Amino acid sequence: MEAQSNIYTRAKAYVQAAIELLAGRVQRAEPERLLGLNEWVRTSESTFAVREIAVPYWHKAVRYHADALHALAEFQSLVEAIKADPLVARYFGVLAGTILVQRSFSIDEIADHLI
Repeated sequence: MEAQSNIYTRAKAYVQAAIELLAGRVQRAEPERLLGLNEWVRTSESTFAVREIAVPYWHKAVRYHADALHALAEFQSLVEAIKADPLVARYFGVLAGTILVQRSFSIDEIADHLI
């Protein structure tokens, strides 16, 4: 339980540092609409509607500034905490899924998804 608490504390510190870094580099913008790509969105308890997929501006910011984000001391600290926990570390870099579709996740991907 202590290792998981340590990961949580370090993940929270990374997210806070990442947001501070990105806030100084990225201007707020409207979500980018992906023309021709739609998704179902709940509009009420019993109805759905088709809408264009919108990508928030910070998704691109995380990708464009990945090197700076991964250079943060808080990121390195989070990576160390994850690698030090055998229960969590064993899930990274391992293929998971079905026979037809398998994927592995890196610590970098998961950490960036937290932002």
